[in-house]
Amino acid sequence: MVDANKESYLPRMYLKYLDKKGMMDYTKSRKDLDDATVEFLGEVKDISLQGSKAIEDPMSDIVKYSLFEKIAEDPKWTIQSGLINFQGKNVSPVWLKEERDRIANEIIKKVRPKDDKKIINSIDNLIDQANLNIKKSDLSLYKQVPDAKQYGSLKGSYIRKEIYDDLISAGDFTNPKDNWAKSILGDSGMVSQATKLWKMSKVALNPPSQMRNAMSNVILLNLSGIPLRKIPTRLNQALNDMRQNGPYTDIAKKYGILDSTFSRQEMIDINKAYLKAKAKETGNTIDRIKYISGSIAEIGSNAYQKMEIVGKTAKIIDEMSKGVDEATAALKAQETLFDYSLVPPSVRYLRNAPVGIPFMTYYYKVLPNLLETAIRYPERYIPYMAIPYGMHEVVKQYQGITSEDIELIKKSMPEWIRDNGNALILPIKDQNDKWQVLDFSYFLPYAMFTGMAKDVKDLELQEALSKSGVFGGPLPQTISAIQTNIDPFTKREIVNEYDPKSKQLADILLYAYRMAAPTWLTDIGFAGKLLQSINKDVNKFGDPKVTKTQAILRLVGTNIYPIDPQQSRATNIKFMRNEISRIKARRTRVLKDKNLTAEERKNLQNKYLELLQDRQEQLKDYIKESQLSEGLK
Repeated sequence: MVDANKESYLPRMYLKYLDKKGMMDYTKSRKDLDDATVEFLGEVKDISLQGSKAIEDPMSDIVKYSLFEKIAEDPKWTIQSGLINFQGKNVSPVWLKEERDRIANEIIKKVRPKDDKKIINSIDNLIDQANLNIKKSDLSLYKQVPDAKQYGSLKGSYIRKEIYDDLISAGDFTNPKDNWAKSILGDSGMVSQATKLWKMSKVALNPPSQMRNAMSNVILLNLSGIPLRKIPTRLNQALNDMRQNGPYTDIAKKYGILDSTFSRQEMIDINKAYLKAKAKETGNTIDRIKYISGSIAEIGSNAYQKMEIVGKTAKIIDEMSKGVDEATAALKAQETLFDYSLVPPSVRYLRNAPVGIPFMTYYYKVLPNLLETAIRYPERYIPYMAIPYGMHEVVKQYQGITSEDIELIKKSMPEWIRDNGNALILPIKDQNDKWQVLDFSYFLPYAMFTGMAKDVKDLELQEALSKSGVFGGPLPQTISAIQTNIDPFTKREIVNEYDPKSKQLADILLYAYRMAAPTWLTDIGFAGKLLQSINKDVNKFGDPKVTKTQAILRLVGTNIYPIDPQQSRATNIKFMRNEISRIKARRTRVLKDKNLTAEERKNLQNKYLELLQDRQEQLKDYIKESQLSEGLK
């Protein structure tokens, strides 16, 4: 008997479908396939995979069905009058109609006695009454659950819109790839998956991003009310509790904190078991590379997720130390470091859409917290606003310079550093006797918003749009690069048309690599800067571009730039003069248009004159205000 039924209790799995999950496939009849078809599909014989699937899929649906029953029982979530109490549980008219049709069909086939028609009449009355109640109800706050088997007795019922949105997106019950366009550009299409993969590359697999996120989380914990002096203690308590699977970790699990992180919700899901099984079955080199890459990606994703969970657990510990109950503490933790799963459908779509805002969830979640803190507890921002002043006081004491010298160094900085408002002059010069400037904005959770506000104020709308992350995904950036030949990130030309074809191809490949790879492994990240320091590359002035220390610090997200105030000031002046020359050249071309009337030409001439006068006044003021003292030359 045992031998006769060997392996019959295990699901059949094939490599072709291993990474695909159908809806309740285990309820479908198994088809007998010939040996050739089985070989073609690639049958998986790994019992560990078969056993886990046999348990995981049904248990997952059991949990969902339990959730659906709870939703049906809650009068705040459903239209109760539109449900029918049938055999001790609330069911929808749609679900009961299927049962009614089943009984009627059994009577027709004479499986049931004709007397059972009274059951049908009774059910019809219940259905009619429920549908009448639905028609009388205000449906403006509700949506109808799709008529699909996987919703169980809840299908066809009316539930609150916010519950519906979470249910539909979490279950992914619609068919995301029912046509070729959706398979490429849809929610689960090729480009959306590429966006998730790109986010994993630029975040989870990028150590600088990991470190900046850790620092930003510390600041958010502080802004949420945990004193800075207590944060190390709380983080250590959280780590110890997680190692021991302690009570606070249980609370985090209980309230879904582990499933609401950035890694779980916004990065591509690595099916390591599938990659391993496929590599084992095929022995193909490419499949082995995919498995190794997936394993590395999983390590990065887990590290990023753990960082979030540690912060949220620390917040739970701090809240409960004040006497707050566990549910409120978990809610506070989610508010502080965000529940990435709980967002409106539009935000959920935009964060992975081919043409969207990749980090939309973060902006959507963090902005209300920052504004609330600014309104209710503005004093919490004081330590971060004081950092530049405190650091520059140290610089003055250590280097023996004045406040005026500090301002002169600031004015001599390149515009892109100077204008972000978070450039810290460090007290120690580098080994080439250059001043060092730290861009602190990478660590501040509010830097993007303050930068955007400044750009809008200065009418730099294109720059503000760029900082907002709109069209910041890989597809829009690639389209922009193809159309303009400008790298959207570095603002530099990608290919020079006068270069040899071989160099043009090399530049295109370099841009593609820079776009796809983790930034720390590119020419503009840690690896590239370290190579520059080893090769002793120099800038146009013949000075070393970067020191080894500055390159190594980039690995932990700390970007330090060497500044020579005299050279930087000369470059700024040259740039401003070139801008004036370009405006003059543009004026000449525009005014030569023979289609302009005399009045139109005169108006344009006056506007260009005003613009030139403004730029010339700016240049004059800059030359005067940035004049360096002897000690800074």
